[in-house]
Amino acid sequence: MTALCYWHYWFGGVRLLERPETDLLKDQDLPHRYCLAWANQSWTGVWHGRGDEVLQRQDYPGEADDIEHFKCLLPHFTDSRYLTIDGRPVFYLFRPDDIPDLPRLAAL
Repeated sequence: MTALCYWHYWFGGVRLLERPETDLLKDQDLPHRYCLAWANQSWTGVWHGRGDEVLQRQDYPGEADDIEHFKCLLPHFTDSRYLTIDGRPVFYLFRPDDIPDLPRLAAL
């Protein structure tokens, strides 16, 4: 099965560049299957020669933020066009090793 994968940005409750996700939910006539990929890394000025400058820090504030993040994702996970495997939504993590206590997050 194939699907388009869209980058998803979540920085401890701060969302950036969310328009493609929002548009997908608004326009149910878009027929393609899709999934989301969380680009869970800090944004730096590396593209401007300022790799030491943090533009948006990727933090992991804890369980309350994890729950809010899930609530943000749930409309996608329940969309009939969203990619699933064995009935489970596919959600790509760009840097899973950066997530503190990933087993706890996955269980939540």
